[in-house]
Formats: sequence, C-alpha cells, structure tokens
Amino acid sequence: MSKLLSQLPFLKNRVKFPVTPHIPGGLTTPEQLRAIAGAAEAHQADLKIVGNSITLLGVKIADGEKVIAALNVEGESFIAKAVRGVTICPGKPHCPMARQDSTSLGLEMDKLHFGRPLPGKLRIGLSGCPNCCAEVFVKDIGFYADAQGFHLVLGGNGG
Repeated sequence: MSKLLSQLPFLKNRVKFPVTPHIPGGLTTPEQLRAIAGAAEAHQADLKIVGNSITLLGVKIADGEKVIAALNVEGESFIAKAVRGVTICPGKPHCPMARQDSTSLGLEMDKLHFGRPLPGKLRIGLSGCPNCCAEVFVKDIGFYADAQGFHLVLGGNGG
C-alpha cells in the first residue's frame, strides 16, 4: 500500500482497527506465532483466529503498519477488492485422507495471486481429498483432489 492507513481520511476518526498479518495457507512457525503474540502484548491487542490467519484486535491506526513491518509479512485486508489468501487443507503428509499434495500447490497459488487487484474480492480454496476441508464448494474458485488429480469448482455458494 502506497499510503499509510493512518493518513486515509475515512479512517481518521477510528481510533483502533484490526491488523491481520498474511500467513500463506495458515502455515506458520513457532517463531512467527511468538512474534505475533509479542506484537499483541506490545500494543495491548486481543488475538482472534480468522480463517487462515490471526488478527490483532484493537491496534491503534498509526501502529498498524508498524506491526506488519515488524512481523516482516504482508497485511491481509478484509475490505480490499483483490484475491484473498488461498485456503488450504492440511493435505499430504499431514492428513491420511489426502490424495494429492494440496499444500505445495496452494502455497504456490497464494504466492502467485494473493493481493492481485480485481473488480471484487475473490476467494480460492484447495483440498487434497473429496472431504473438501478447505470448503472448496463455497469459494469462488475451488479445487479438490482424488487419486487421478484435482477437480475444478467455480462460482461456489454457501446458500
């Protein structure tokens, strides 16, 4: 983002807002979790697990960009008209049901497409088996695997 959130006119009156570091596929390390917890403690923020990420609630606007920079990650935006972080099931080798390696493919898709601007938000899900733990039938674009490969599902809907 080229402009600091604290300088956007429509946010000036909001004292605090959620800060969500982008965690591709929801896969993280103990060090990254400790850094997120440390940032939450330093800014007296609450933590909320949201999809594939962790949101720090109650961070002052002026501190939001500092938190993201200190964590050395991109920030998630729940209002941006862009490709959201790819939702990935645990997949191989962590799930005995997995038929394909959804993790590697999902991380590559996230790397290529996350944050790409679009006319509206777009959600992508990838599951390594027909159980569809990544809710691929609800996403705009979904993939689920069987023994032969991945199946594409378009225009998902939760209704």
